[in-house]
Amino acid sequence: MKKQNNKNVEINFSTEVLTKEQAGQIFIAIYELLLYQRNSIPFVYQTFKYLTSRLPQIDDEETNIHFDAQRQISQARKTLEDINNHFKRNANHIWIHPFNSQGSLILKTPKICNKHYNENHRNSSERLIKQILMQVVMSTEISDHFVSKSLPQTNVFLQFDMSISSEFGFSCTEKDFEDYNYCKNLVILNLLRTGESGILNCCSDLKILDDFEKFNLIEKKEEGNEEYSLYEVDHFIKGFKDKLVKGQSIWEITV
Repeated sequence: MKKQNNKNVEINFSTEVLTKEQAGQIFIAIYELLLYQRNSIPFVYQTFKYLTSRLPQIDDEETNIHFDAQRQISQARKTLEDINNHFKRNANHIWIHPFNSQGSLILKTPKICNKHYNENHRNSSERLIKQILMQVVMSTEISDHFVSKSLPQTNVFLQFDMSISSEFGFSCTEKDFEDYNYCKNLVILNLLRTGESGILNCCSDLKILDDFEKFNLIEKKEEGNEEYSLYEVDHFIKGFKDKLVKGQSIWEITV
C-alpha cells in the first residue's frame, strides 16, 4: 500500500433539493475542469469543443493539409467524441476508472431526491453549478494536489460517490471505494448542503404532472429487485496534446 497524501475538502452549497440530474451536471462540470487542469485538452472544454467543430473535414483525398496535421485533427475529434460518450454513459452512475492512477478525486454528494423533476428546478441547477465550481476553482487545497504537484499528465480520475434517498433504494458509501484508494494523491470533495432541507411538495402538487403520470406520459423505471452497485467505465480518454506542424497549429486551419 502506497503512502497516501489525502485531503478532505468541504464544498458548501445551498439548494432546496438535489435531484439525480443535478448530481450528473455537477459531475460533468467538475470533470470538464479536471480535463483542462490536467492537460488532457489544451483549452477549457467549451472552447475545445467549439474549435474542434470548426476544423476542416479531411475525407477529401485532394486535401492540401499536411499528413501530420490531418492526424492531429483526427485525434482532436476522437478526444472530443470520447469525452462526450463518457458524459452520456456515466453522468448518472457511480463509476471508477479501472487503471492505476497517481491521483484521484472522489466526489461525495448528500442525499439525492428521486421524487422531483429536474425541469422544475432548472434555475436553481444553474446557480448550484456556479456555486460549486467557484469554490473548486478557488480552492488552494485542490490546486496543491492536482496542479502544483508533478503528477503525470492526463492521469487523474474522478470517482462519483452518490447517495440516493431510501425510496430509490440506492446508497454508496466510502467502503465501496476501499479497493481503489491506493492513489498517492487522493482528494475527497464533500458536497455539503447548507440551510433547511425540509420536505417540498412543489413537484407532486403540480396538477399537470399528475396528469402526465395518470396517462403514463412520464417515463418510469421498472420496479423490481434490480441491484445498484459501483460501475466501471469501459473506456478511457487518452487526451489530446497540441503540437505544431511546420510551425502552424491545427487551430489556424478552420473551415
